[in-house]
Amino acid sequence: MQKKIIFIYLIILLSTLLGKLIWVKIYIPYPENIETHNANNFFYKQHPMTDFLRFIAFVTIPLFLSLLIFLKIKFFNLNNLNFILKDDVNEKLESSDNTLKLFFFFIFLLIIIDFLCLKLNYQKVDIFHEGQTLSASLNSIIKSEFFLSSKVYVGFFYEILSGILSKKIFGELKISNLRLFFEFINFITLLFFLLLIYKISHYQNFNENKKLIFFIVLSFLAVFFFKGNSLNFRDFPSILFLIVLFLYLHSKNKIYILFLGFLLPVSFFYSIDRAVFINFCSFFFLTFLIIKKKKSEILLFIISLFLVWFLIYAIAGNQEFKLFLQDTFFVLQHSGWIQDIPYPTPFTNEDNSTRGTKALLYCILSGLIILHIFLTKNLIQNELKYFYLFYFILSILNFSTALSRSDGPHIRYVESFQFLFFLILVMSIILNYEIKIFRNYFFTKFNNKLKILFLIVLFFLIFKTDLTKLKNISRFFEYKNLDNNFFLTKDQILLVSKLKPIIHDEKCVQIFTNETGLSYLLNKPSCSRNYKIFTIGTVENQKKYINDIKNNANYIIADGNYWLDISNPKVYYPIVNRFIENNYKLDFKVLEWSIYKKK
Repeated sequence: MQKKIIFIYLIILLSTLLGKLIWVKIYIPYPENIETHNANNFFYKQHPMTDFLRFIAFVTIPLFLSLLIFLKIKFFNLNNLNFILKDDVNEKLESSDNTLKLFFFFIFLLIIIDFLCLKLNYQKVDIFHEGQTLSASLNSIIKSEFFLSSKVYVGFFYEILSGILSKKIFGELKISNLRLFFEFINFITLLFFLLLIYKISHYQNFNENKKLIFFIVLSFLAVFFFKGNSLNFRDFPSILFLIVLFLYLHSKNKIYILFLGFLLPVSFFYSIDRAVFINFCSFFFLTFLIIKKKKSEILLFIISLFLVWFLIYAIAGNQEFKLFLQDTFFVLQHSGWIQDIPYPTPFTNEDNSTRGTKALLYCILSGLIILHIFLTKNLIQNELKYFYLFYFILSILNFSTALSRSDGPHIRYVESFQFLFFLILVMSIILNYEIKIFRNYFFTKFNNKLKILFLIVLFFLIFKTDLTKLKNISRFFEYKNLDNNFFLTKDQILLVSKLKPIIHDEKCVQIFTNETGLSYLLNKPSCSRNYKIFTIGTVENQKKYINDIKNNANYIIADGNYWLDISNPKVYYPIVNRFIENNYKLDFKVLEWSIYKKK
């Protein structure tokens, strides 16, 4: 048996190295006649599908070879997979897990306290990302339209609804109010993730102390990732999807099928890429229902999907719904072309390669553990096996977030997502065994009061919670009342002060720079739905942009100094640039910005 294990490890290592060699061999050149223009693609000369094929090869080669070896040397018995074809009988838990509930409550409370001690963000405005939400929300508020007023690239919630809600809650669309709103949504998302961890902990075949270890370690890690913004509110649909899936698998209650049928369509309005991930994952769930011959659940699932999509169409109306579909399909078709930055080659000294390699290895190791779980009889409950499989599929789909945008923040995000799932799997396996460190663990020797005291001290030490801020809750109101100028640079304040009197009577103003938030700062809607220049993308969109502005935009703001080295609109959107040169004249300059006026 020991020789077999060593042999398997050797095969995994060699197949991973083979994946590295194949990685550099896979290359699809950037087609010369493509209609999508972006600095990154032209610089790297690489087709976006290159990284997807590299990822698939790198991850599947070790998993496929390992499966073949498992079967060849009869390391596992294939008969152990028979449970998939049978109807499941839910196993009842023997304990009520009162201690686990108690610790769930206290960690829940600690997260609330930590949120009230939040370190508020006093940094200057992110004119590109925060500006995206501020400008799109302003478009919607002024024009009383949604998709008709702004082209949606990330999701209706992020770009439009969040700004509208922050105005409804705090009374004004401001930088400080929007930041407070996003902090609150992050907080809510973390609480839902805590609930998911609690549910997974509760259904483990562990004793009480092991469940506590499982729950506390994963809870602390989740808090760490959310506080570091490695995970955030964008993941809310994925977390909710996992919770609903988990609850259905353990209860077989059809109400969760209905909720799933509601969540899948609505998620497209929250975050387009996360919606694609969970909807694609739902096809595997539907396959699962077919295998299990759950006819009534399948029918209910399909009917609820059609019903919710019909209600969305009825509420949105024909024009808004049509533009929603156009924007969604545009993102699916062109996001790789517009934002593509090649994924770093594993095991090299390229930027972000170490982090990127770890993320890839977590995928492979998680897949190997899934194989081990499914091929080993009675290791964990069948419901958990199914859940982990769906979670694994979702994590693989989620990896594409970094494949189309392989900069540091996106790679850090997928690494965090993959590592958290990997640790859930590892702890599910390790804690099933009787290991001395768990028998004599600290938590087994003290009563609940001492455990909770230890937990509180540990939480505040690790996350450096400044409890003195609890005495100054009024700081939230002071922050809310900060003027926008507090978050602007001196140059931005000067630009706004010079331009506002000039464009005072204009119905709209158009930005031809990457500083998406300028139209918000000027308190004017954009003249085009394409308010975010960075993602215009195609020749067709350039023509639409021109059609939007030719009769509406008397002033165009261009240049500036934001991201010009990455994506200069004048270079990468030549059709628009020629139109501006032919129909507008340079009126004046404010520092680096050029203000063009219609001839």
